[in-house]
Amino acid sequence: NNPIYAKCREDLKAALKEFQLACAYLSQCKRSKSINKRNSLSYWQKHRLEKFMGTYIANGSIIAAATCLGIKYVADKSNPMNIWVAISKDLPITDEMNEIAVGMRKSVA
Repeated sequence: NNPIYAKCREDLKAALKEFQLACAYLSQCKRSKSINKRNSLSYWQKHRLEKFMGTYIANGSIIAAATCLGIKYVADKSNPMNIWVAISKDLPITDEMNEIAVGMRKSVA
């Protein structure tokens, strides 16, 4: 019952949930052939997802999800902690997505 182990385990579980949410979110976004640098910054997308889900999402979760899903991206030259993702600015929010989000918000709380 090492407290450091328990803390690391909880951190890993939280990171996995953030990654799963980022994958679900980006999989619903329409991919674009080119990168639109007006709205597709990973940091901005992280905030869109946080607002929708009502929970913290790490920027790295968006980056890892884009990589995992094979979505084209380029590094942000002004801040290498971010990427520009090849997705449309429009996210189709469906009733089903809203129901899932409400259920997930309850399980996060």
